[in-house]
Amino acid sequence: MMMKIAYPYRFLLIIGVLVILSLIVMFYSNGEDKTSTDEPEVPIVEVVPIIEKEPINMVEEQSKYKKASELGMAKDNADAGDSNADIFTTALNNNGGITIDGSYYIGYADEDVTNNQIEIIGMDGAELIFDNEDITVLFDPNELKSLTIRNLGFVNLNIKKSLFIVHHGDEGKSTKTDKIIIEDSTFDGEISLYRDRGVTSMNPNTVDFGIDTFVFNNNTVTNTTLSFIVLTDMPLRHVEIGHNDIRNFKYVFFNASITNGIQYEDEIFESRDYMHVHHNTVINDDDWWAQEGSGSYHAFVLVENLEVLYEFNHVEGLKADFDVSLYDAYLSSRFVTYTNNTWINNVSFEKDKIYNNLIKSKGGNVNGVPVNRVYTNNTFIIEESYAERLGQSKEDLFVYFYDLTTSADNYTIENNIIDVYDLRFVKSSDLISHFKFNNNVIKAKYALGSLVIIRLTDDDLPTIQVNNNTVEIEQTNDHPSGDDVGLRMIGMVDDRSTKTNTQKAELIEMKGNTIVAPLTYLMYNTIAKKIEVDDNSITVIGERFVSMVNNDEHPQLLKIDINKK
Repeated sequence: MMMKIAYPYRFLLIIGVLVILSLIVMFYSNGEDKTSTDEPEVPIVEVVPIIEKEPINMVEEQSKYKKASELGMAKDNADAGDSNADIFTTALNNNGGITIDGSYYIGYADEDVTNNQIEIIGMDGAELIFDNEDITVLFDPNELKSLTIRNLGFVNLNIKKSLFIVHHGDEGKSTKTDKIIIEDSTFDGEISLYRDRGVTSMNPNTVDFGIDTFVFNNNTVTNTTLSFIVLTDMPLRHVEIGHNDIRNFKYVFFNASITNGIQYEDEIFESRDYMHVHHNTVINDDDWWAQEGSGSYHAFVLVENLEVLYEFNHVEGLKADFDVSLYDAYLSSRFVTYTNNTWINNVSFEKDKIYNNLIKSKGGNVNGVPVNRVYTNNTFIIEESYAERLGQSKEDLFVYFYDLTTSADNYTIENNIIDVYDLRFVKSSDLISHFKFNNNVIKAKYALGSLVIIRLTDDDLPTIQVNNNTVEIEQTNDHPSGDDVGLRMIGMVDDRSTKTNTQKAELIEMKGNTIVAPLTYLMYNTIAKKIEVDDNSITVIGERFVSMVNNDEHPQLLKIDINKK
């Protein structure tokens, strides 16, 4: 039997339903104005912190386990290294942890650490000192479920024999580690914290291995020639590297790369969710140089994963006097956000170098998903006096702008300051759907290449924005390299199947720029439905200038006023 509803209540019910429907519409529209614009919408990458943190009560932490002195370890005694190592290992195996309450030499233990959940907590001023005759390895990553180290110093006095706190040995990682937490600690000397690599024949979609959480925060690292953290070819869910003070290292400080061509390369990439690198100060002193033969890269961070947020880092003085790939951060991720960083004097002094970029994030397109790049509010500086200070040629101070070898949905470079000696813009084309270069300041003594060269295809019809920038290049004659490519602002490469194809770039916009430079062309081979060039101040230096544009697609561009100097 159907229940009847009285008329007034039926009216109220109808009103209630309408209100609920309105709320649903508002929720899904999210208040956005759906009015179409000339510029297509670009997906925004929203970065959300993923590691929940609770305040650490150090008094409680330090009281969880027995103190080293209570267990019989001898303080400040270089001859007690082996006996201290035995007591240290026994405490970890039996209790899962130990509190270090002074300075203790650690030698070689008679047995290995077999407990897979380890905590080592230091009292104020606590440290473990190593001065051993051979290489020292404390832990095997295949045996670790979790490792926590807090408030502890590690010192290696032997500059010829390395200390590996965690090292995989000859075998790759085939097991699962839940978390590695290293905080408020110091590391001085020839030390590598964590070196591990995955078994490349394992598919992460069918085998649960790798590391879920890796945190390295509030630490100080000084004077190591080793790669400090190496986590290659394995699943790596969440990583945080924050608030660290790093001084003097060689090779790559944090390496989370994936070896090209391994069996499950794409699956490993997809199993690496998120990395946050923030508020680190990284400086190499003038007498610290990359070491030849130590590898192909010299960088603070090298990572391949789904998403990275790299912010508020200061990297200065990475340098080499041989051909090496040198960057502050090599970020081959699907989503890259690089913001509020300071980049100073990171230079390879090699006249034939090709891999020394301000912005390095060339890959990341896995399984056909285009990448997204955002670079905002950064400062890049190369001082002319730096070469003289190091006894090097100023001609080797040149640096390349950015490097991209895959298709990008969005590439945004905004609100940056670039003040360098010799800036080499791009020479080859990139497949970028939406390129934005806005509100930047570029100053250089010399420059060549094109600010951007976009590839036009049958399917990819890009938009290009170059607005409100200040570009000042001092060069008045030929570039000192002898390269005659010249300097252009915007270029395109026509890669359409036929030259009569009606498909064109959607929009090229160039407004509000102040440019003083030895331009050859403002635009080169630009093919677009619409080109908007307004309110620019353009001063051409020297005798290299040919024309505002090299083709007759948009003859109005030839009428743009320029100043010659």
